[in-house]
This record gives sequence, structure tokens and C-alpha cells, in this order.
Amino acid sequence: MKNFSALRFDIALDVAQHLAREAGLRCLELQSSLGKVKYKTPRDVVTVADLESERIVVEGLKKAFPTHQIRTEEAGRLGGDESRYVWIIDPVDGTVNFSRGMPLWGYFYRTDGRGKARCRGCVFTCFGGNVYGSEGSGDIYEW
Repeated sequence: MKNFSALRFDIALDVAQHLAREAGLRCLELQSSLGKVKYKTPRDVVTVADLESERIVVEGLKKAFPTHQIRTEEAGRLGGDESRYVWIIDPVDGTVNFSRGMPLWGYFYRTDGRGKARCRGCVFTCFGGNVYGSEGSGDIYEW
């Protein structure tokens, strides 16, 4: 991946789909051998797959967009306080299902310009490992 100082959303979606697929496939590899599941609350768990997939995406985003802010479910807010772009990451959306071996989870993240209503996002689904993205226009693309 290259470094980009000005965000082009077509490039951002390409980076997003690549990282979503990499992180999602890693989650599928880890699902059968999660080890100990940590409970944040009685209904909110975190697994090694949450942490590993979040690491994959955060490292990839930092490399591609070093000035952007990143907000994750597990690590919180990372850098880019002055950036006009924010990446929001939910690793293993549906962790309880994931931790029980149920195929009802996905990997979701998005970016948008601060103060902009339009969202650009990317979703990895555990069903067949498909990745879907949107540029905020309502159109959804499959990669």
C-alpha cells in the first residue's frame, strides 16, 4: 500500500476492502481455536480474533493514511487528532455469536470526513468471505 496525504475515497475503499478481507479471513482461521474468551460485561466479550484483526486493520490504515484518526472498539482513539478523516472500526461485529462458533458475525469499519453525513464503509461477511463496500451514495459494491 502507498501513503496518501489527500484522501480519495476510491483509494480508501480499495485499502478498506483489502484490510477487511485480510482481517476477516484471519478471524475465520482463529474461530475454531479462540482460547479463553474475556468478558468485558456479561453480554460483551472480546476474543483473540478481535484483537488480532483490529491490529491488522490499524497497522494497515496507519501505513496507508498516517495522519488519519482511528477509533476502535478495543483500543479506543488512536492519533490524528487534527485529521479531518476518522476511521471507525468494529472488529468482529457479533463477537458473542463468533465466540460460540455461530456464523452470524462480520467485520465492519467506515470512514468519513468530520461533520460530513456521507459515510464510506466496508463489511466482511463470514458467509463465503464476501466484502461489501459503499461510497455513501446508497450503492453497495461487492469485491
